[in-house]
Amino acid sequence: MEGIQGSLSTHWPSLLDNPAYKNKFQADFAFWKQQWTKHGTCSKLDPESYFSIAMNLKNKINMLGALRSFGISNC
Repeated sequence: MEGIQGSLSTHWPSLLDNPAYKNKFQADFAFWKQQWTKHGTCSKLDPESYFSIAMNLKNKINMLGALRSFGISNC
């Protein structure tokens, strides 16, 4: 995971502000672990492959544009 950790921190961070974690990395890592446990384990991929593929798909799809086309915006 070290190879994609920076990209995950930038593009797939935990958005929860949880005082149980000492720093942002711990919060992000707990979030990624939860995502892996819930979604990645059934993919038959190793964690680095799973998150790399997810990041590649995210980079190919304009998610904000898709949401806006359905009238969904942040304010």
